[in-house]
Amino acid sequence: MIHYYLNVLGKYASSQYWQGFAAAALAVFLSFMAPIWPFVFLAFVLVLADLFSGIQAAKKRGQKINSRGLFRSLEKFALYFVVITVAEHMRVIFFPPIPITQVVSFGICVTEFFSLVENVETVTGVNIIRRLKQIIPGLTSKEKD
Repeated sequence: MIHYYLNVLGKYASSQYWQGFAAAALAVFLSFMAPIWPFVFLAFVLVLADLFSGIQAAKKRGQKINSRGLFRSLEKFALYFVVITVAEHMRVIFFPPIPITQVVSFGICVTEFFSLVENVETVTGVNIIRRLKQIIPGLTSKEKD
């Protein structure tokens, strides 16, 4: 009886079995990631930009750069990845016509963008949003006559 179990275990421990399993798992993962990779990539780019601008802002304020801040950026990206992935799962399963993944990704990107703008203001002294409102007339609210 033990020979039977060793024989079965030997079949599943072979490299061909695990190669096939890994290929199938990778195919499922990539087919799911295909529609959301632009959102994940943009979140990654914005987190990197925020990290870089945050380091510059911390230097400008005279703060010490430590590994905790770098870890927060890594943690933030991991959480964003999870949130975007879960939003896509919810969209596929529960809300096919509702673009929940896009809405969640937009919220993440807007948050990171405003953090980036704050860091740029700290480093350069220029408030980009206020400056854009001065340059582009349609961005300011106009009083009614």
